Amino acid sequence: KDADAATVDIGTAADFPKNGPYDKFSKKPNSLIIVRDGGKLYAMTAVCTHKKKQLKVEENEIVCTAHDSPFDNQGVPKAKTKEGDETPAKDPLDRFAISRNAEGRLIVDKSKRFPKGKWEEAGSFVKVEGQA
Repeated sequence: KDADAATVDIGTAADFPKNGPYDKFSKKPNSLIIVRDGGKLYAMTAVCTHKKKQLKVEENEIVCTAHDSPFDNQGVPKAKTKEGDETPAKDPLDRFAISRNAEGRLIVDKSKRFPKGKWEEAGSFVKVEGQA
């Protein structure tokens, strides 16, 4: 019914100047973690693959608010939490389609998902240049 709910305008590449994760869109209804890494920007789900709890960025690391499962910037769960416990999350985070519109705004389309293995496909990231 409301097609706009699936898309989120996250701003421009200049809003994500440094490599690393950004959680300013992590809360519902957006539930997005934006990552700048290796000349690319991509949008991942901000919902943990373990118990579907909220993810946040803490000390430049993506972590689950419920069980401290850490994820790397690619969205792959790390083996151990900061405390050295085994990470409960085992599955990588899905990415969403992202594109740049005519005005240079970055638009995330949450209706299109890219699971691990499809992260290099066109539409799963946008290339960014200039900043580091």
